[in-house]
Amino acid sequence: MIKAFSLSLGDENEDQLVWDRSSNGEFSIKLAINIIRGNDQVEKDPIWQLIWHSRGPQCLRFFLWLYAYDRLMTNLKQFKRGLSSSPCCKSCSEAEESFIHLMKTSSRTLLPHDWLFCNLKPQAQYGAHWPTLFTNTLWWIWKWHNIVCFENSDHIPSNPETFIKGRYREIIKTLDTSSSSELPLRSELHIKWLAPPVDWVKLNVDGASRGNPGLARGVGVLQGSLGN
Repeated sequence: MIKAFSLSLGDENEDQLVWDRSSNGEFSIKLAINIIRGNDQVEKDPIWQLIWHSRGPQCLRFFLWLYAYDRLMTNLKQFKRGLSSSPCCKSCSEAEESFIHLMKTSSRTLLPHDWLFCNLKPQAQYGAHWPTLFTNTLWWIWKWHNIVCFENSDHIPSNPETFIKGRYREIIKTLDTSSSSELPLRSELHIKWLAPPVDWVKLNVDGASRGNPGLARGVGVLQGSLGN
């Protein structure tokens, strides 16, 4: 059987070093560090596919990525880094302020990772868009928490549930519209000033306000048919 093969000792068949932990056989510092840390299988976790394929704005996916990597800067994390004098929640001042505590989730059977994984999949009782509503809700709770803690403001809608559902419907409507094949092609429109007829003048105005209600100011320009 060995005699059936012609062995070549030429340079074209030289042995090569191959890194078996990579798809292309090449060594990388990133993979080596992951192996040393014992988390070289992290990219195979199915939760990353759920996050990056979830329906919603990119900022929401990035927010989920931070949570899955445990990178959201709660008061507990600030305390561990010496940035806060207490790890307690700034709202209730009782429990440690972890992200799960902020979301008011008291489940003792699911770890934060598993809790996120379960809710990023469509739920039969809530419909196919449940992951989008779930993510949108987490995002706004986290955003309002930061407004209260860091901006010393209580600018939160009087009916948060209605507000969140409204933003959720806007996201779904936008995604459904953008995926429709019946959208008209974009056309470029050049905006320019059009002169009025002879012996006429045109008044062009512009304005701005700081808040609504708030300070406002407007200006106007009168121009004839020759632009004077």
